Amino acid sequence: MKTGVRRSKADVVYDTVNITFLTLLLIMVLYPLYFVVIASFSDPSAVGTGKVILFPKGINLNGYDLIFKYKQLWIGYRNTVLYTIGGPRSASPLP
Repeated sequence: MKTGVRRSKADVVYDTVNITFLTLLLIMVLYPLYFVVIASFSDPSAVGTGKVILFPKGINLNGYDLIFKYKQLWIGYRNTVLYTIGGPRSASPLP
């Protein structure tokens, strides 16, 4: 969109450096999160040997199966929900 204001070379350089830096920062933040997700779907031996980089290898859902069967985890989730909804009512506001 043209606004009629000319941009100086310094503006163009600043925008280029800024966009490049912020893009690299975004990749540095998002890739580890993405890797955790693809590693959770991949074969553990492929993850351990470094074969998983961008896409899951050897789809394996055994970890999710174990999580859904782990009763203590669900008790913890239940307690968290109960504490959040029904939390302690004895705390009084500060005077």
